[in-house]
Amino acid sequence: RYKILGNNVKQVLIDLLKTNNIDILDVSYRVKQFDSFYKKIEFKGYKNPFEEVEDLCGLRIVCYYLSDLKKIDKIITDEFEVKESLDKTGILEPDQFGYRSFHYIVKLKKIWLEVPNYRGLEDLKKLVRFANEKRIQNNKISLTARSGGTDMTGGPLTESLVLDFTKYFNNLRG
Repeated sequence: RYKILGNNVKQVLIDLLKTNNIDILDVSYRVKQFDSFYKKIEFKGYKNPFEEVEDLCGLRIVCYYLSDLKKIDKIITDEFEVKESLDKTGILEPDQFGYRSFHYIVKLKKIWLEVPNYRGLEDLKKLVRFANEKRIQNNKISLTARSGGTDMTGGPLTESLVLDFTKYFNNLRG
């Protein structure tokens, strides 16, 4: 269950970072192993561990530029309910090598339960409604979802409105 959560949040973060033109080296996640979870429960004396343990699933974003940390911080604070945050960007001198980072304890906002991967598809809904209204009025109009939209010569494949889903199809894996 937490692996699915980690992967879903990872994919959404990658999309949000791309949308905001932030180049990243990596986005990764990890799920706390059972033995580590159990040790933490014993050590901390938790009575309700699934409510009290705050790091069952962790994500890391590695970016190229220090200036991008502020942009990433805005994405995190906009997209998640931030319970705690710690800015560690100032702990190293400019000539020292090491991680300069923000650390967060976050909770998913309720809107995430409404499938965040489908945010931004409002325009598609409008096009589908438009095509359906025209069909009801006996106008021949159709929609074709494609990742390219042309044949090998560059010509259109159909007489319908071609919707380019290349952005979304690029993340499909076989």
